[in-house]
Order: sequence, then structure tokens, then C-alpha cells
Amino acid sequence: MASFNTEEPGVMWIDLNSAFATTEQQSRPSLRGKPVGVTNRISKECCVIAASYEAKRRGVKVGCRRSEAVAICPDLVMLETDPPKYHHVYEKLFAIMQDYTPKAKMKSIDEGVLDFHHLPEAGREAKLVQIGHEIKARVRAEIGDYMMINVGIGTNRFLAKMAASLHKPDGLDVLTHKNIHEIFATLELEDLTGIAQAFGRRLRSYGIQTPTDFLAAREDWLQKVVFRSICGSYWYQRLRGFEVDDYQTKLELHELRQTLTGQSAAIEVIQRQLSDLTKMLSGAAEPLPVADVTNLPLSELKLPKKTYNSLWKAGLSTIQDLFELRSIHDLRAIRNLGKIGQAAVIRRMYETGFTSWADRMSKRPYRRADKV
Repeated sequence: MASFNTEEPGVMWIDLNSAFATTEQQSRPSLRGKPVGVTNRISKECCVIAASYEAKRRGVKVGCRRSEAVAICPDLVMLETDPPKYHHVYEKLFAIMQDYTPKAKMKSIDEGVLDFHHLPEAGREAKLVQIGHEIKARVRAEIGDYMMINVGIGTNRFLAKMAASLHKPDGLDVLTHKNIHEIFATLELEDLTGIAQAFGRRLRSYGIQTPTDFLAAREDWLQKVVFRSICGSYWYQRLRGFEVDDYQTKLELHELRQTLTGQSAAIEVIQRQLSDLTKMLSGAAEPLPVADVTNLPLSELKLPKKTYNSLWKAGLSTIQDLFELRSIHDLRAIRNLGKIGQAAVIRRMYETGFTSWADRMSKRPYRRADKV
């Protein structure tokens, strides 16, 4: 068995507890202590996409229908989502994280990761625990006194995220080679980040019944028999605290030269994309001027109605996600939308201006950033 990563932990995972529901309770004090559910649009059979801890303790689960939730918890308060409110919390949390390390990144609307490997290894674990408590206190003071986060600390992203899930809400845990066997002995396979029911069944079919069994499995067996791919080796390393999930760092190291340097470069990229995409969409012989591109009537896009509707809906949804709920990191985020979806996102970029987005682009490397 290969040795574990025995370095002092250098990764911290932040998880905002029941983000949407808790944010609503923060903004509406009368809801505090009450079971709250959040949905996109309230209807008889709408889906609960977020639930407060009061609701979860009563048996309300994320993903259940409103009728099911009310049957379990008759006094459940259902609210519609309020994206600007959640975005405000997102921005505040990210700003707090950035005060502690330049290598801070939001992984979703309610989760973020901080890399502290730049700190001296000696005493780093104790330092991170101190920082974790400080961030928790600042979240309450600067975002809201009802807001709680879980903090996980580990030698890689996987263990840090696992640690953040151990004692919700409002927990702080460290998971390293020192206590991993003890912690894993208390968990089921599906408690591991990235292991869902189907994945759990697959592991059990090969005799891996528990997380400790998974931890004890040989690397070559995981790679050649269980996963039949390099993923088996990745899991072997991940479980032992070695970093295999820092994709952005790998891209930055590999594509260091591919850097956009300034707002003018960003605008040129978007203008070129707008021009090229609308040429393909409209069937024009030549790319349209940028001024015409931004005003191109949708009726001129000659596509079957079903294709048009589905792709345009995807584009609008992605616009909402990218501009209201999270930051744009690079143009690769819109590759899989189809041409209409890409045009929608790019047009939105052009119409809303690039100042903050271009500033971010100018500070980090991109892989083929001039292509979609």
C-alpha cells in the first residue's frame, strides 16, 4: 500500500449551510426557527430545491415535491428563489475568502475552496484552524448573524470537502492521514464525495462494502478491474490525500502563454465571436459588423422551431447562471450550448460590458481562450 500524504493540510473548503433557505431566514427574521423550503416557482407539485435545517429535521428532503413536503411538514413555508439576494451573499463570502489567500475560488453558489500551500508547512494545520474560526465569525458579522458555514481542512480538495460535510451545520473539522481510518469507519460509501447510489452499487459488486474497504484497495486493482481506466488510480490517490482535482492549476501551468492582457483584448475576442457566430446563424456570406450583430433580429435565425426554442432556452438559462449567480471564468463555459445558446451568452457579454470580467481575464491564463 502506498503511503498517505503526510504533509500539513493546506486546503480549506467552505460550505454555506442550506444557502438559499438560510439566506431567506436571514433576510426575514420572522422565518427563523421555522421550516422553510425554496423552489423556483411555487405550484402544487413544484420541487423543493433547498430546505432549511428545521425542515430537514422534520423529514423534508431536497428534490421532493411540495405536496410530499407539506404532508410530512404541514407548517412548511415555501418561498420562490431570489437570485440577486443569493448573489449578494456569494459576493460577500468570496470577498471574505480572498482576504486570506490569493488562491481562493468559489466552486458553486454556496461552496468555495482556499489553497494555503504558500504558507510554511510547520504549524500550518493550527493556522488553518484559526483562520477557519475567524472566517466563521466574519460570516456572521459581515453577512448575517443567522448565516452559518461548515469549514473542512485537508491535504487535498477531496478530504477538505469531506471534512466540511462531517458535522453540519456550523462545523469545523480536519481530515488527514492521522484520523482518516477513524472517520471512514463511521461512514457509508455514499457519504463519500462523488459516490452516488449507482457508483456505490458498482463498488459493492466488487466487494468494496465500506469506505475503509475502498481505502484498503490496491491501486492496480482499482484501475484495471473496478474502474478499468485511469480513474481508479485517481481515486486511489484522492483517498490518500494527494491532489488530483486541481484542474485549474494544471491548465494554468500547461497554458501559461495563453493569456489575454486587458479589456481591449477581451472585447476583440467577443466581437470576433459575435461576428463569426451570426455569420453561421444567419447564413450570411460575410461576417456581420459588430453593430449589426448586437441588433440581429431573432426571426432571422433560420432554424427549426423545436431546435431554436430548446437552444435559446438553454442560452437564456446560462446567461442567468453566469451573470446572476456566479462569475464568468472563461469562454469554455459556453461550448456545449449550441450556436444559439452561444450567441445568447456572447451577445449578453457584449451588451452588459466587460470591465470586471475583462479584469479577471487579464489576470489569469486561459486555454484556447480565443475559441468557443
